[in-house]
Amino acid sequence: DEQVRLTLLETRQLESHVEKLLSTTEEGLEKAPKELAAQLVTHHLAAQRNKRCLLAYHSQRIDMVQRKLWSKGGSIGILLDSEEVLTEGGGEGEERSKLNPNEMEHLKNYSQLLTAYKSEFLDLFDITSRLDPNSTGPPTQLMVTVIAKREANHVQTESGSLNLRKGERLRVQRSEVESLILRDWVEVVED
Repeated sequence: DEQVRLTLLETRQLESHVEKLLSTTEEGLEKAPKELAAQLVTHHLAAQRNKRCLLAYHSQRIDMVQRKLWSKGGSIGILLDSEEVLTEGGGEGEERSKLNPNEMEHLKNYSQLLTAYKSEFLDLFDITSRLDPNSTGPPTQLMVTVIAKREANHVQTESGSLNLRKGERLRVQRSEVESLILRDWVEVVED
């Protein structure tokens, strides 16, 4: 927090210095001395760099907080009670002590959004549960419901073998059955 505040202060000072320099120029920037133009560009670029660095830092921080929430099944209570620390370097301590108030507010709001979103699907599937133990993010594969249009045994897919029985409904990843859809062996149904 202190480093962010110092960077914001420096950026404000740079911008006020640029404004003062601009106010001294009465002829316009086209006729300003080269020294003044170089000074203006240097201060402006330094302020822009500070802003980009702060945006990158905050983006990385928010992404990390969201990944941690997904890894705990979308439960803010489990995340805050866990012994993990929301810093990239790791260490000991409680979650709350490593989050600033704005990050805590974002975490609460994101958790509420996630709960509202997953509540629509809870009777079918918990989107925050990890299918792949190595995955810590949201599901990336599109799942579809298909109906088999013909009989086929031992159809090989990425995750194993499928046995198709005519009229049977299956819930599978679309990427696994894309070739079967193209061959007209299965038909995608809307739920």
